[in-house]
Amino acid sequence: MTNKEIAELMFSKMKKMGFTPYDINYGDGYFLFEMGENSVVHFKIKEVWKNWKFGMWIDSKEFEYYKNEDEAGKYCSYEDEPNIVQIFCQHEHLLDKFKPSRSALCINFKPTDFSHNWSDYRLEDMLKMIKYHPIMCWNEFCGDHAGYYSDRSFLLPFIKYEAEYLFKEIAKKIKTVFWLNYTKTKLFLMKKFSKVLYDVELYDFEKENEGWSTNYLYKIKLTFNKVDVNKICSFYDFWFKRAKYGKFNICDWVIKLDSAFHIKDDKKPHWVDYEKREIYHDK
Repeated sequence: MTNKEIAELMFSKMKKMGFTPYDINYGDGYFLFEMGENSVVHFKIKEVWKNWKFGMWIDSKEFEYYKNEDEAGKYCSYEDEPNIVQIFCQHEHLLDKFKPSRSALCINFKPTDFSHNWSDYRLEDMLKMIKYHPIMCWNEFCGDHAGYYSDRSFLLPFIKYEAEYLFKEIAKKIKTVFWLNYTKTKLFLMKKFSKVLYDVELYDFEKENEGWSTNYLYKIKLTFNKVDVNKICSFYDFWFKRAKYGKFNICDWVIKLDSAFHIKDDKKPHWVDYEKREIYHDK
C-alpha cells in the first residue's frame, strides 16, 4: 500500500464512524525534513469545531517491510513496533509545532493493527471527545480525565485564553498596518544604498511554515555579495539595533530579522560572531 492508499483507508474508516474529512492536503515532509511522497496529510472534519486541525503522518515503507519479511516482527512486542499511521489534532489557537510528538490528542497505528480485524475504538473515542467535549480537549486534558475526579475548571481558562488570543490577533493586525509599510520602506532604502547587500526578502513566516505559531508575522532574510565580516558587521550596526547580548536576532513588533543570512550563489545559511568578528556556516 502507498501512503495515499493508507490515508484513504483511514478516511473511509472515519466516514463509517460518522466523521467527514475535508480540506485535505497532502505533503512530502515536515518543515525541512523529507518523509516520502504523501507522507504528511493535513485535513479538517466537518462534524467538529472548525478551529480543530487534524494531521496524519504515514510510513508505508515500514508497513511493507513488516508485511513482506516474516522475521521482522517475530521477536518484537506490539509496543516496540514502529508507527505506521499517526493521527493527531491541535486547536489552531494552540498550535505548537504541528506534529504527533507535540499533540496531546494522538492515536498511533502499528503493523499488527493492519494485519488483523482490528478495532478503531481509540480513533472513534478521540473524535467523539473532540466533538462532544471540545473545551475539555482544548485544555488537552481529555486523555487524563477518566478514572478520577478533578475540580479543575475547563470553561474559565478557555474563555480567558480565547479573549487574550483575539486581542493579540487584533493587535498584530493594527501593528502590521504601521510597521509593515515602515519596514518595506527601510528595506527598499537598504537595498538601494548598501554596497554589501545583494538581496533582501520579506516573507510571511507563518504562511510559509504551516503549523508554526509565532509572536511575529513576517521575517527578513538577507543575502550579501560576499563573505566580508567587517562590512557585514558594519551593515548590521548601521541598519539594525542590537538586541540582548549584542545580537541582531531582533523583533520589531511583528517583523523579525532572520538570525542567519546567505551569501550570493551559496545556499548554506551563515551566522556571524560579533565579538570574535568571525563568520561560520553549516557544512
